[in-house]
Amino acid sequence: MENKKCYVLMLAKKFPAYHLKSGQPTDFKYKIRKAINDFKTLGAVYSFLTAKETELSLSGDYAPKIHTIRTNIHLWIKRAEKINNGKAYLSVREWLDKPYRSKQRELFRFYKISIELIKLTTIAYLLETHNFGIPQNDGLNFDDFMQWFNPNFKDKKHNTNECYAIIHFTDFRYIKN
Repeated sequence: MENKKCYVLMLAKKFPAYHLKSGQPTDFKYKIRKAINDFKTLGAVYSFLTAKETELSLSGDYAPKIHTIRTNIHLWIKRAEKINNGKAYLSVREWLDKPYRSKQRELFRFYKISIELIKLTTIAYLLETHNFGIPQNDGLNFDDFMQWFNPNFKDKKHNTNECYAIIHFTDFRYIKN
């Protein structure tokens, strides 16, 4: 057993109830596996996918999911620092059935990640200027991304000035240092 802190990041296995594709699979686990194969990762990564799942992710028509976007930027900055200093790791998981009512399955373990900050107003601007990289790199097409993150969409309440964390699984960055 590892003697490091484990930070859990849950993936949506299906589109949420407020989305037009409610209940349909997101295939995020296949898209992240594709990203691990197609891009340079920041450090060691372990995949817990079965051989069949790995084969499907590499042979299927999946666009790579190279990052995820999360609220609570300050929490993720602290976690990334501990992960990147070797004191913790990121365990990417999915629910086996209903969220919070079923067991979790670990899919990947990342030992290095990076964080970029973004505001929903910035996302809206990038989308208006036809920079579709963010939705595609998040594993969604434009319409699905807008329904997931649009601050005015149905019951989804977001503060458009709030900063979000783009948690990168690979060495890709929107802002080059």
